[in-house]
Amino acid sequence: MLSTLTQPVIGGACEPGCNNAPFLGFYDPKGRIASFVITPADVNGLAWNQVSLIDEPALSFAGTPGQTNCRSQSIATLRGLYGGLANAAVALGFTSTAALRNDIKEYCGG
Repeated sequence: MLSTLTQPVIGGACEPGCNNAPFLGFYDPKGRIASFVITPADVNGLAWNQVSLIDEPALSFAGTPGQTNCRSQSIATLRGLYGGLANAAVALGFTSTAALRNDIKEYCGG
């Protein structure tokens, strides 16, 4: 399991539509998500407007895989583009800078 998420119940329907349903999303640049399960906790069931599954290609970074400066070049580019590595991690959907660094390391070839 990669993640679990609990969302509080939003009671009743809005007339006209109030458009206040939450967005729930999961992002896995390594492509490990094979399925997901939605389990309603409300005895009245579950309704949704739209479910989208988007298959995105793995991220690539500025450095050249296999080159000794791949990691440093990739990190420097992200810092410049996003004003810091922490900002880059958030913008790219990583849970932490450590997770971003791990993906850069894997991209560059360990």
